[in-house]
Amino acid sequence: MDFRLAFPAVIVWLVVSFELTGPGMWAIGGALILCSILLRWQKIRAFLLVAGVSILVATATTSMHNAVAAADPVATAVANGRYVTVAGTVRTYPKISAQTGFDSASDSTYTAQLDVHQIKIGDTAFTSHASLRITWPALTGSAVATAAQQAVQLREPITSIARGETVVLSGKATETFPGDVTAGQLRVQKIHSSAPAHLWHRATNSIHEAMMRELAGRRPSAALIPGVVMGDNSRLAPDLIANMRTLGLAHLTAVSGAHVSIVLAAALATIGGRRPRLAGSASLIMLAGLMLLVGPQPSVLRAGMMAAFVCVAVMARRPSSALPLLSLTVIVFSLADPTLARSLGFRLSVVATGAIVIFGYRLRQRLSAGMPRVLAEVISLPLIAGLATLPLLVGVQKTASVWTVVANAAVAPIVAPLMLAGLMGALILPVFPAVAAPLLALCEVCAWWLERVTQTLMSWPGSGVTLQNAFAINLLVLLVLIVGSRMRKTVAAVMLLSSCALLATASSYSQLAGGIPENWQAVQCNVGQGSAFLVRVPSGVVLIDVGPGNGNIADCLRRARVRELDLVVLSHYDADHVRGLDKVLATTSVRQIWVSANREPVAGYQWVRQQAAAQGIPVHEVKVGDGMPGLEIVGPHNVRGGRENTNADSLVVALQTTDGLRILVLSDSPGERQAQLQITKPVHAVVVGHHGAADQSEKLAAQLRPGITLFSVGENKYGHPTLAALRIWQAPIQRRTDQCGHIALTTTEVVSKCE
Repeated sequence: MDFRLAFPAVIVWLVVSFELTGPGMWAIGGALILCSILLRWQKIRAFLLVAGVSILVATATTSMHNAVAAADPVATAVANGRYVTVAGTVRTYPKISAQTGFDSASDSTYTAQLDVHQIKIGDTAFTSHASLRITWPALTGSAVATAAQQAVQLREPITSIARGETVVLSGKATETFPGDVTAGQLRVQKIHSSAPAHLWHRATNSIHEAMMRELAGRRPSAALIPGVVMGDNSRLAPDLIANMRTLGLAHLTAVSGAHVSIVLAAALATIGGRRPRLAGSASLIMLAGLMLLVGPQPSVLRAGMMAAFVCVAVMARRPSSALPLLSLTVIVFSLADPTLARSLGFRLSVVATGAIVIFGYRLRQRLSAGMPRVLAEVISLPLIAGLATLPLLVGVQKTASVWTVVANAAVAPIVAPLMLAGLMGALILPVFPAVAAPLLALCEVCAWWLERVTQTLMSWPGSGVTLQNAFAINLLVLLVLIVGSRMRKTVAAVMLLSSCALLATASSYSQLAGGIPENWQAVQCNVGQGSAFLVRVPSGVVLIDVGPGNGNIADCLRRARVRELDLVVLSHYDADHVRGLDKVLATTSVRQIWVSANREPVAGYQWVRQQAAAQGIPVHEVKVGDGMPGLEIVGPHNVRGGRENTNADSLVVALQTTDGLRILVLSDSPGERQAQLQITKPVHAVVVGHHGAADQSEKLAAQLRPGITLFSVGENKYGHPTLAALRIWQAPIQRRTDQCGHIALTTTEVVSKCE
């Protein structure tokens, strides 16, 4: 294994990643070069010279890049939040991004990356080389979308903006999210003109659009096909994305080295090794086509450059080694595009690849002595890659799983068929749909298996542990494998399985993201900044609100082993209470839905009606006094109506579980409405109103004095739960979903990861 290029690659990457451009770095680089000249020891001189040159080159490149980026007029516009007009080329496929638009209750938005050619600030036009993330509302015909269309002069259909088009847009430039590869975000308010994309972009766009259109009406797992084939996971359910990330399967929907290797292996195997120039040339063409189809994702660029070097080596009949190629790729990208080299996607791709090359293949070889080579590979490579990348996910991902190796081993047989059949089907689909149909059918079976593996393993104890616990457990598994590889096959297998079982058992419910016991009476589901409360009453299983679209309500229902809901109550139509309905309907059968009489926001109202109508589920508007055994609507006493009163008109529900627990769910009811409630019976638990906003009724809290208060809350910019709400609803047991995950109530105890 050749480490010569790895040394300067690490230095260059560290300087670029941490933007080490101060005077000290120049001094260190110069001192190392000077020492290399003065010292006599040849090996040390070479070592110091390489280190010094690497530091100086990386520091100079980073300094120049930062200076150019800071001087770009796009940076000025973003820093000052200016209204600008930009002309540029759409670099990526427009993707739907739910609930990140101009209004939290509006329809979804589209997002894409734009390479800016010119920017006009005020009356002055400037040339630019920066890129912006552009967003615009996805118009679906609802009242809110129509209002958005009138407010922002958008042409129809808005989805006609395609990758490769040159467009002229106006809007407000704002800062983007941390770690983004773009200089800022542009909220589009007017589209002036567009020019057609080049022929190759039009071809790949037609392939992409045909694939998305063909899979639109199929089962939810089919959305994995464009994710695995083209890296487009925009149609995947947020809970499935989160679960795959937890299980270490997210790399499958981020086209990277494995995808490129499969394509190149197919090309080289087809042509054979007797004609290396033809094989290398054909592989380069297929590689270019794949990258053009997928788009410029960081992991794709890293894998593509390495693969290009391999193709050139094949053409030149020269041997190639993975570590030098990876090192050369890191150096090139770090010096050419420091922003890309700093991105999380690029870091994860490089670290995972480096760990597999340096350690993974050695572990595979060692394990192969005691087990089949295929099994050794599916165990060793994911384990090594997962251990190497887990530290990079701290602060980005909250939970992980001890079943990462099992997950990757279970899906390994379907990755290549899914990738190759999906790619062939995508290429054929626009021209010969009938020929592509059986290929996509095979892909759908593979995608179904991938989804089932994800859902099954997420329900096992050991999924949802903290990153630190997952790292420690997987490290122990690695040590067991290393020790066991010297033993007989049977002893090693028993030792491995026993260790996994013991470690999973040690990760008890207190460490899970919400262990829900079978005898639960009620569950405050952890759906982030939203609300979803599951309860068993004499008349059946009831779900009050369903959380936001990305709230992972399906995970709560699976953990509670709920497949049928006798009733879903939607307290009001705000997105954080209703947008998870499609996930609920996809995982359970629902008999009926009760809703508030206030039909605002209209987008939420229409969306709920569409979802219910598609499943043939009756929807009833209810009022105070309506109910069924164990459930009664106790608020609001009058409906004011209007967008400004959605919280005030939200339904307040009083519950009595099958074992006699009395619970009050305040929904988003403000303090004024809470004070009007007429609660005559003692209450054991209260779901605090509006995620713990400051507007609470001290009168009601003093009257009820519940033993348990629950806060359904996630990361937010509102300061929820507020100190005032925590004080007003102080109780012997006070729990928050952002700290405790799913919170289950039984007749005798509260069960969550906080216990």
